[in-house]
Amino acid sequence: MSIIPITFNLEVQKLLSNKGLPFEDLSTSQHVTLFAMQNNNGLVGTVVVEHYEKEVLIRSLAVHCDYRNEGYGKDLLAFAESWSAKNGIESLYLLTTTAEKYFTQYGYQEIDRNQASTAITKTTQFSTLYPSSAILMVQRLS
Repeated sequence: MSIIPITFNLEVQKLLSNKGLPFEDLSTSQHVTLFAMQNNNGLVGTVVVEHYEKEVLIRSLAVHCDYRNEGYGKDLLAFAESWSAKNGIESLYLLTTTAEKYFTQYGYQEIDRNQASTAITKTTQFSTLYPSSAILMVQRLS
């Protein structure tokens, strides 16, 4: 199954909404690239990279319930990491309220929110969409 860039649409909105993930700013930010995994039946999953020079905020990693536990989340995350490495990204950040154990197994480490760069703290997800209790995680590529 291939992963391709797409524009924000109703199918993506429905998937993210069903997963409880914010999407309000995805269609308006110039720093957002949305990738989708699709098959003949439609959307399988998504991942978003919100990029700022040498940093990325990974967001909206979601897999449709019909395709859970088949490794597609891992594939989407690996794709986002590979895309980031190819584009000169040095640090990958993400916020989570429920999946820190999942991301830890792929090398992400929890850090204090005050350790985030200015670019990351200015994102809508960091400053508005996620609660201050959300866990900030990072993986360094360099």
